Amino acid sequence: MTGRAEWRDKVPVTATHSSVTLVWEEEEEEEEEEEEKKEEEKEEEVDKEETRKIERRRRRRNRR
Repeated sequence: MTGRAEWRDKVPVTATHSSVTLVWEEEEEEEEEEEEKKEEEKEEEVDKEETRKIERRRRRRNRR
């Protein structure tokens, strides 16, 4: 979550403090998990690209 206004829009007006905290924590956990997945996907993509580069170099060397 980026701002308090967004957070307030998502919380029911009659919510108690503890339920608001729980909703907020759950949303933060979900956002963190999404960010971690994105980072892992980026790392996997970089690893794949590095592997491709290494394979290309090996092929070039083997041709010589």
